Amino acid sequence: STCRMAPVSTTPTTMTRALVSPSSLLPVCPSPSNTQYNTGGLQSTVSGEQQHKTQRKASIGTILNSLDFDAFEYTYTELRELCTQIFENSVLPHFALNRKKLDVLVLKTQAIYQHVPYHSFRHSIDVTQFVYYCTQNEEVRQFLTPLDTFIVIVTALLHDLAHCGVNNPLLAEIDHDLATKYPESPLEEFHAELAARLIQQTECAVLEALPTNERTYFLQSMQKLILATDMSHHFSIKAEMEKRVAEGLSPDSQEDRFLVMKLLLKCADLSNVARSFETAREWAKRVVEEFSVIGDLQKEARQQATTETQEIQKLFDRERLDFPESQVGFINFVAKGQFSILSAAFSSLDHILQQVNHNADTWQQCQKQKDQHVLSFEQNLRALGGVIREPIDGALHKADIIKKPLEELSAELQETETSLIQRRLRAQQQNASTEKQVMNQNPQYVTSTSDKTKKSDSETSSTNGGGQEKKKNGSNRSSSSFPRIVVLILGAACCFTLFFWGGKRD
Repeated sequence: STCRMAPVSTTPTTMTRALVSPSSLLPVCPSPSNTQYNTGGLQSTVSGEQQHKTQRKASIGTILNSLDFDAFEYTYTELRELCTQIFENSVLPHFALNRKKLDVLVLKTQAIYQHVPYHSFRHSIDVTQFVYYCTQNEEVRQFLTPLDTFIVIVTALLHDLAHCGVNNPLLAEIDHDLATKYPESPLEEFHAELAARLIQQTECAVLEALPTNERTYFLQSMQKLILATDMSHHFSIKAEMEKRVAEGLSPDSQEDRFLVMKLLLKCADLSNVARSFETAREWAKRVVEEFSVIGDLQKEARQQATTETQEIQKLFDRERLDFPESQVGFINFVAKGQFSILSAAFSSLDHILQQVNHNADTWQQCQKQKDQHVLSFEQNLRALGGVIREPIDGALHKADIIKKPLEELSAELQETETSLIQRRLRAQQQNASTEKQVMNQNPQYVTSTSDKTKKSDSETSSTNGGGQEKKKNGSNRSSSSFPRIVVLILGAACCFTLFFWGGKRD
């Protein structure tokens, strides 16, 4: 079977080695119904591409209305199309938005998001789809006006604009400009300001269709919702939500309606743990990649400190990280509580909590007996040391894209997408030639039970090996070829001797 490749998070020419992440090159097996279109139709004929587009349109409702949505299955162009379809389904029937400005808004949003492992444009679409999925629920709809739905979907799309792949404590520790400018919640305040500027820029001004009072309410609500995604406020917000849900929410209360919007966005921001386990695992890799870079930067900053500093937390230390353990801890300590509130508020969404519980159980099994997939990822995570420079230093400059000419921006994005596709296809070719060799070299690994997982795992290790794996394979070939050279030389010498002495006797 064929395997789709997750688009590469970054390029080595613009990032340090730390962002050429193991999972950015991972092959991920699609469902059987999508196997022939796993690269977006790019390897197919023209007729195949047309068939691909037709099937995409026919199934788009199913795609967007599924908890099993997998953002890694689509190119950036397709993700923009899916995002636009979300607006067509949930917002355009109620508001006379300028369609061209909506398209430009989505396009510029993609351009402003940075190429970091997790907090990327792909994450924003994943969050947006989850919010949309929940707003299609009949129980939830009772609490949201069309304007509320409009607000929470736009906020989901813009909530992490220009995220630089690190967290607020690190920005404060290294005295970054963002921490100086926004001391309370550096990243979230930055995202909120950037989102407000973008959505009011002339080419993206989708709010012009709203009356002044609704426009004001929209901007204020969006700012509050983005600030609520700051994880330092997570448990206080969670306590507030638990109390209100226990007392009973009222759709007639504007305060309760806003709380539902906040609940949906908070759950959506963590929704990677509520996807199918295969998809959740891919997101988890990107999370720990960013965490590892945070740890690298913390080590660097503390080595330069003159006073005694604390040890890096295990979660952020690539040398000590236990991948499954980190996910079990996060789900049990953070995610389960949030999705339990969602389930308590809307019983028809209880299946989301059940999926979170299932993933937690699966991670616990992985913790007890690590398979090849986990071992390979942990090994290569430790091999990829380094620090992020450009995303951190360039975050403030991302605001300049808001005013960038659309034609220039479109050309740049197309060039980036083409580059990502080419790298993806090259990685697929490498997988095909090295899969068998990697599996033979690692007979001690415990293989997964499903054929789909076996395929994904074997290709993961072959792709994830990076320089070390190639070097290892190269050294094996060199050592094995040495005896052959000796044999050839000795054989040639024998032939020459026989020929010489035979001619002499004659």
